[in-house]
Amino acid sequence: MKIKAKTQSAMAKDCGIPYSTLRGWMNKKIFPPLEDAYYLSRYLGVSIEYFLNGKGSGKAALTNEKSLISFKKVELGK
Repeated sequence: MKIKAKTQSAMAKDCGIPYSTLRGWMNKKIFPPLEDAYYLSRYLGVSIEYFLNGKGSGKAALTNEKSLISFKKVELGK
């Protein structure tokens, strides 16, 4: 969020997530559901792995074809 210079409120609004939900995840250090984690990681421009555990390069890259297909379905709401 610091890199994007976004507040929690702006990020929640941009991702279509209630502010109170995002704040709860962050304050309680709870992992969001996969679909929300996907949208948040895409929004921040990082991989889901980096988003969830802070490890790795932070670059958003999907090399596994099955993962890519699954995430595209999530993105399309299927």
